[in-house]
Amino acid sequence: MDALQSKASSAALAALQTMVDKANALQDSTLNDEIAAAQALLDDQDNASTTAVVTALLNLSEAMQALNIDESIDALKADVQATIDFINENILTNVDNVRPGKVDALEAAVEAAQTLVDDPDASADELKEANKAMTKAAQELWEIVTKAELEALIGSANGYLDGNYTEESLEALQTAITAAQAVAANDDATTAEVTDAITNLANAIAGLEQIMLDTSALEHEIELVTEMVVNIDNYVPSTVEGLADKLADAQAAMNATTQEEIDAATETLRVARLSARTKADKEALYAALEAFDLYSENDYTPATWAAFYDAYRNAADIYENAEATQEEVNAAVETLNTAAKALVEAPATQEPSANAQVTKKPVQSTGSVTAASDMTAAAAGLLVLGAAGLMVATRRRKA
Repeated sequence: MDALQSKASSAALAALQTMVDKANALQDSTLNDEIAAAQALLDDQDNASTTAVVTALLNLSEAMQALNIDESIDALKADVQATIDFINENILTNVDNVRPGKVDALEAAVEAAQTLVDDPDASADELKEANKAMTKAAQELWEIVTKAELEALIGSANGYLDGNYTEESLEALQTAITAAQAVAANDDATTAEVTDAITNLANAIAGLEQIMLDTSALEHEIELVTEMVVNIDNYVPSTVEGLADKLADAQAAMNATTQEEIDAATETLRVARLSARTKADKEALYAALEAFDLYSENDYTPATWAAFYDAYRNAADIYENAEATQEEVNAAVETLNTAAKALVEAPATQEPSANAQVTKKPVQSTGSVTAASDMTAAAAGLLVLGAAGLMVATRRRKA
């Protein structure tokens, strides 16, 4: 707090040095603590604040007066007068930012002390009490300076309460904040109380312990799903709908402040990843559609053509359906192959139709195929090639 207040003037430091010299001359061990505190300020004058110098001087003056064993009225009056002069010259000349009530209290204490000094009948006890009253009033004068710093620190400390810290360290900080707020709201708080509140609050902030969160599982899911999003066209659209948004949410959750948030984000992304389904391998299906392309209703009997054409149309629909499963694709290949093998050539007496149905293969997909063909699809493909060869040969003979 001393570093936060104004630097002590040369006059105040000189007055403190004079008081230390007087105390050392008494050679009384009971003054050692007060002398040491004052000397420390004199040894570090660049960092000695007005508050610290005034407090040290008044404390030393009061302690010296207590040593006046012979109750010398003249000596006591000289000490009291020195205190009065010091306050008038070094304190009451710099009270612009101090509450008027505190200034009034100090001026009243100084006036009462001066009255005693001027009173030939003043007792030693009265003079000592007057000096104590001035000391107390002077020390309390500085509380408005320290409170400004205290209130600023309270504001900063409140900002830490939402941080990612252990429960115990946050509780300690809240306790320090509550105590500091009470001191800040107390008009009668002393400089020592304000200083202690600031120290305790600063220590509580320094003592905050960061919570170490485990993000390894979330990082792994993000890595896997990032690859999926890059190759999003390889998946059935309905199963990866919103996957990019879920990935973005998971990446944002890397900055979460609780393990619960991170675990929840991990689970959400994992479910999304496991729900994704790769598109079916349609190579064998397209091979079948291509093999039976441009078949005409005029070349086959009505009964066998109807079954074949239905199978071909169904196979074409499944090929163009991005949501089709591998099982549906494999079944379409098998059905089409079976229907093609069952085709019977039209007899020569069958009248051709100008509006005859003709098979037409769909446009081949240019997207990557990532799903591996299973044994069923492979077997179906071989059957398609065999059947296609047979049917093409038949058509060529007819031609």
